[in-house]
Amino acid sequence: MTKNKKNNEERMIEVAQRYALFITEDSTLYSLRQVLYPYSEFYTRISRFDNVWFSDHDSYEFSDFTISNVINLDDNGFIGTINFTLTVTQGTTVHSYNTEYQMTFIEYNSDYYCSNLSTVYQEE
Repeated sequence: MTKNKKNNEERMIEVAQRYALFITEDSTLYSLRQVLYPYSEFYTRISRFDNVWFSDHDSYEFSDFTISNVINLDDNGFIGTINFTLTVTQGTTVHSYNTEYQMTFIEYNSDYYCSNLSTVYQEE
């Protein structure tokens, strides 16, 4: 697969958003699994994750995406860090979460799939 910085960054944003929406119960495990490498330990772990702990809310918004430390591991994968703000609103209460993930991708079926995701930094 041809290495393309823009495509790698777009894929990182897509996976980060799907993961965050799964954690906040705004999306399904099915949606998240579409961008995960199915033979990874992370895929197995997240498939068993129970995300019922996040508070009810009315809306969410992503902003301030920053991508750094993107490194091609070989012809079949890359690793990178993504930082963004996730703002969740319930009525008049607004919570903003500064979120950072380190993500590893592997080429599978002619696309990149996330094989691991680690939360690096998060504060309210």
